[in-house]
This record gives sequence, C-alpha cells and structure tokens, in this order.
Amino acid sequence: MSHSTVHPLVVKNLTKTIQGRVIIDNLSFQLERGKIYGFLGPNGAGKTTTIRLIAGLITPTKGDIYIEGHHVQKDKLKALSHIGAIVENPELYTYLTGKENLIHFARMSKTSVSEERIQQLTKFVGLEDAIHHKVKTYSLGMKQRLGIAQALLHKPSVLILDEPSNGLDPAGIRHLRDYLKDISKKENISILVSSHILQEVELMSDKVIIIQKGKYVNEINVKGQNSAELDTKVAFTVSENQLLQALKIVEKYGNAESDNKRVITGFVHYKKIPDIIFDLANDGIKVYECTPLKTSLEDQFLLLTEQKEGSL
Repeated sequence: MSHSTVHPLVVKNLTKTIQGRVIIDNLSFQLERGKIYGFLGPNGAGKTTTIRLIAGLITPTKGDIYIEGHHVQKDKLKALSHIGAIVENPELYTYLTGKENLIHFARMSKTSVSEERIQQLTKFVGLEDAIHHKVKTYSLGMKQRLGIAQALLHKPSVLILDEPSNGLDPAGIRHLRDYLKDISKKENISILVSSHILQEVELMSDKVIIIQKGKYVNEINVKGQNSAELDTKVAFTVSENQLLQALKIVEKYGNAESDNKRVITGFVHYKKIPDIIFDLANDGIKVYECTPLKTSLEDQFLLLTEQKEGSL
C-alpha cells in the first residue's frame, strides 16, 4: 500500500465497554496526512479512552483501528511503529539528562535513530541549551518539548497528544502550538490533539473532531471554513416596532434572540439566510442590515453538544 492512498489513521466502528458501561460507542473517523486535528468533547466524552485505544494501551471491545493500513490489534508492532504518543505526561527519567533520555528511547525504537536525528529534534524543540542538564531541573514546558522530541525520534506519521498544554503558561502554550504547526508541515505528520482549551484548538488545528458520550458528533473544518456548510450567527437589523414579529420568523430557522431594540441574532444554516430575508420582507418587515458574524469554534462546540444533549 502506498502512503498516498492510505489514511495515516482510521478508526472504524470503535466500541469500548468497561464494567458494563459503554465508554466509546461505535466511533469512526480518519485523519488526513499532514493535518492537525483537534479532538474535543465535554468531560467524560471518552477522549482519553479513544487515545489509549489508538496507542494500543487498551483493547477495543469491538471495532478496528488502522495506522498506515496496519491493524493495531492484529499487527501491533507494525502499526505502532508509525505512531508517536504522549498520553497524560511524557514518560521521562528525571535523573538522566535530556540527551540521555533521547538516547535511551532511541535504543528502544524498532527503527534505528541516528545521532543526527537526535540533534535535529533537540534543535527543533528548542532545547539545545538544556539538553545536557538533568531533566529534574526542567520546567513543565521543557519536559513537554522533550516528550515531543522523544515521540518523534522514529519519524512517526501520526502524533497523538492528550492535553499537551496542561500546566503550561500562555507563552509555553504558544511555543507548543508553533512547534506542532511547524512539525506537521516539515515532517508531513498527522497530529491528533485532545484538549479542553477551545481557543487553543481553534488557533492550532486544521480540523476538529467532536465526540460526546463516546459517540461521533461532527467534524469541523477550522481552516478555510466553508461557511455554506455551517450554522452561522447572523444579525438582522429591523424596525424597532417590528422586532417581536421578526423574531418569530427567524426562530423558525434556528435559535434566535433579540437585543430588545432593533437587532435579532439568529444561529441559522448559512444557506437559509436568503429564505429568512424573503420571509421577513414578505411579512412587511423592513430589514436594514443582515450581517453574518464569524462563528467561533466555542459557539459551534456548545451548539453541537447542547443540541445533542437535548436529543438524547
């Protein structure tokens, strides 16, 4: 199988039941090569369990995971040789230096890791000055960066990070974001980043996969968002005395609220905007302005998960 035709990671009908409780429920998604995916869901949605399943730390009850076309259960060594993962905290030996840690993990790698690769990654994560110091002297951000270097030693094509910005200060988070963007381009790696910081995910990701209660909810294209496919926040400015009449019409198309003066904000499907304007005009309502507002990932996330919650 050539790399071009195979998705780096495919999760297919994945189910995980623990003590009779369904944690992951028939979950399917796949990653495109060289893209960064945010992995979002409310607390307890099953993000960490999914990551542990992909990393081969636990076995699924049902379903399949393929990494570069290799089945994680049936061909574990081959599959996992293409993946780098930091689940919870990077496993580091604090009594060794950064360099000694990398050498140790390089020796454990199935593929040989050159001294040049170690130097390249040290530079890449900005640890040249600290690499000969003991890891116990490192800040949290430095440990995260060393963990990423370690996860990349064997040139994986998939990198999976579970809450990588935990405990980092804003500068550390920004550095981490820059490294990940850089690396996905330079090494053509697909990255799956689970996080609860929505703004962070929005700044870093190309796409976002949302799960809830172990089920797939949606995939949102963050970069180059195709607004025609999305629910959009739209502000309609109408005559003050027609506000309530207009609100009733917009509400037929989605969630809507008014500012009690002249503006109605509706959360509606982009393709329905002309219909709304037509209905308003047809009802004799004067529409002075119609302004689509950029929908933040947070708006979409809350809308999707709340809708889901209501329909369960």
